[in-house]
Amino acid sequence: MRIILTISLFLGMALIGLQNIIAAQDLLSENACKTTLYFQLAGDGGRVNANIRITEVGNQTPLDLSTGIKRPNGWYTFSSGNQLTLPPSKYVLESFHGLETRLHIKHLDLTASRQKRIHIKLLPFTNSRKNNLVSANTHLHLMRITHAEMIDYIQQVPFADDLDILYVSNLRRIPDETDYITNTLTPADLQRLSTRHVQLGFGEEHRHNFGRGGEGFGHVMLLGIPELVKPVSIGPGIMRTGSDGRPLQKGIQATRAHGGTVVWCHNSFGNEDIPNWVAGTVDAQNIFDGGSGGSYDVTFYKYLNIGMRVPFSSGTDWFMTDFSRVYVPLRGEASSSRFLEQLRNGRSFITNGPLLDLKINGHPIGAEVAAGTGQSLHVIGQAIGRADFKGLQLICNGEVIDSTLAQSRDGFYSALLKKTIPINQPGWYALRIPLETSNNLFNEPLYAHTSPVYFSYNGRHVFQSEVAVDLLKQMQASRAFVTDKGIFATEDEFQAVKQVYDRGIRRLQQQIADQPD
Repeated sequence: MRIILTISLFLGMALIGLQNIIAAQDLLSENACKTTLYFQLAGDGGRVNANIRITEVGNQTPLDLSTGIKRPNGWYTFSSGNQLTLPPSKYVLESFHGLETRLHIKHLDLTASRQKRIHIKLLPFTNSRKNNLVSANTHLHLMRITHAEMIDYIQQVPFADDLDILYVSNLRRIPDETDYITNTLTPADLQRLSTRHVQLGFGEEHRHNFGRGGEGFGHVMLLGIPELVKPVSIGPGIMRTGSDGRPLQKGIQATRAHGGTVVWCHNSFGNEDIPNWVAGTVDAQNIFDGGSGGSYDVTFYKYLNIGMRVPFSSGTDWFMTDFSRVYVPLRGEASSSRFLEQLRNGRSFITNGPLLDLKINGHPIGAEVAAGTGQSLHVIGQAIGRADFKGLQLICNGEVIDSTLAQSRDGFYSALLKKTIPINQPGWYALRIPLETSNNLFNEPLYAHTSPVYFSYNGRHVFQSEVAVDLLKQMQASRAFVTDKGIFATEDEFQAVKQVYDRGIRRLQQQIADQPD
């Protein structure tokens, strides 16, 4: 009897506790303030999506919101006209749109209100579109969300981040791909889902790994393709079946034959990057798009210092956890085909914060210029951004030859670098922000770098033999690694992979031999 009584008493107390919780929730619901937020850009009056962060006064931790799309560092993407329900209190609301508005901070007193409409005008400090710049994220996948959440994400988030073009990419990996929701999208789907704010492009991550994520041949983005280039992924390390007998170069060649654009992924990750760059089969190089395969010096500069033309590109890989993007100049329609043409021509700069501009003797980023004895270069470099990017650096053949500091303005930072340089050697020039800098609002380290302006000198182009020898050794080491590690069903498969490296090695050896003493 005592046991029955104890259980009854426990259940009664639990029921009372549950009733108290329900009553408290009802009270909260009655007292909560239904807050509707509207965002527009100052000047043109157009409504925009924004990224918001709300913190209760006296608390350092941002609120977890039930509305909006969660982003890093306490931020949420929020559509203009959406409603939040907040407990009565005092809050700080932060908001911004893309990379070109000041951070807007508003103090909210919701202690007495039950309903509130808040109109926020976001103030731009520059306008890339008026400067004929178009931005793109070349590398995005989504997973572990529903189909409806995916559609909402790819339409709402790039609009809040002020992107013009977003390439949504297909990739395969067994068994994980069952969660890769963006693999369900076709080129026709992406065209249909594009909005007047953001164009959605179709892409593919053509890839090979030894093991689930180990370094193999590497990963390349295939963009501007009408359909998948198959196989999407190669080898038992990813697909749990088959062999390693197909090099990435076959898929790359098929893409280029159909007018597609090839972008190497993840900095220097992979073993087939150097032979493909030497063969001239890659159109651009992604950096900081996931992974940690080295910075500019190992990803870009080594190629540039042996006379290659290497356009810089970027993206975010899984979800949009940063602002990583590539800009190109483009007048008129911001179509995917026109964007990719400008990217291939090297007219780009990459950034997750500051916007850059570089002119040398009036020539823009990507230009190839002939110079001779007695000539000088007149450099004008500029940067502007919301966060303190510290300064600007002028790079010649991989070395910093001049720099200037960023200046604080009215809610943003800017820098101007002007210099006249006597030219006495061939090479390339580019603009970047310092490697050691501050973080953006998503708490990611800032980066920004232009593609080069290239200069010949008295008919000669830059070719640093010691760099070429180092690249040659890397290709030889990669050939040994992949031929030893790979699983090949036939001798023909083995030769198909090995010959990619053999051709690259012979070509670079010939270039070294052709250099004047």
